[in-house]
Parts: sequence; structure tokens; C-alpha cells
Amino acid sequence: MINERKREGILLISVIVLCGITLGHAELFSFFKIVFLLFVLLVIGMVLFVYNLTKESAKRSGLANKMIGLPLLCFILMLFTSTVKKSWDKKKALQIVTELNDYQSTNGVYPVALQAIGELDEAYVYIVDSTQTSFVLHYSVDGWHYCKYSSKTKVWIVND
Repeated sequence: MINERKREGILLISVIVLCGITLGHAELFSFFKIVFLLFVLLVIGMVLFVYNLTKESAKRSGLANKMIGLPLLCFILMLFTSTVKKSWDKKKALQIVTELNDYQSTNGVYPVALQAIGELDEAYVYIVDSTQTSFVLHYSVDGWHYCKYSSKTKVWIVND
């Protein structure tokens, strides 16, 4: 009974850690690491499930079901988290562009740094030309790709 609880506790702690990693690191390479870990847990769960079919153990099949269900739940949570983060990043970038354009219409030039409009997030890279008449803003989408906006073209481009 204690060993069963220990295993379930370790499993739940592992799931919590995976979810924490997911919420903290939504970059592409972290995504691959997390998917690999979830895949390993899923395979272990499937092996336990098949093993329990031969042994007909109800207690062990509960652990196998958790080993299959929790990685799938984490994977769904990870996809949702990644989608939400991308949406928030894009919304924030659009807000920054609007504030930069408002600053330019008020002052006649774009600011030298984003701090002039109150933006302190270093995830957004802002480059203004020497005459302060145009700028480029870009940010990392997923660790591999980045999204870039040019005030000259007024177009967002996603590159790798």
C-alpha cells in the first residue's frame, strides 16, 4: 500500500513538474523536450496497461490509466499554453506598435528606446534608425521563429 502511494506520489510530482516546465518555457526546443518526456510517460503507461491486462490487477491498472491519461492531459495543457502565449505576445506587440505610432505623431519622431513609452519587457527588440523616422520591432515566437514589424512597410513577417 505504501509503495503504491509512493509511486502515485512520484507520478503526480512528475506531472506537476512537467506542467511547470510547460508554463515556464514555451520555446520550440523546450516543446520538443516536453513532448519527448510525455511520450516516454505514455509508453510506460501503455506497457503497464498491457501488463495489467495479463495480470488482471485492478490497482495496477489504475496506475497505468494515470500514466496514460496524465501525459495526454499535460500535452493538451501544453498546446493550450503555447497558443495562449503566442496570442498574448502578438497582442502586446500590436499594442507597442500603436504606442510607438502615437509617440511619433505627438513628438514628430520615434523614441530612441521602448522605455520612453513605458515598455520594460526585454522580449521585444526595438531598433530605430538614426533619424528616428522608422523602426523595426521583433520578438521570438517559439525559440526558432521570430515575428518582425517594420514601420516602413507596416507589415508583420514571421521568419526563422
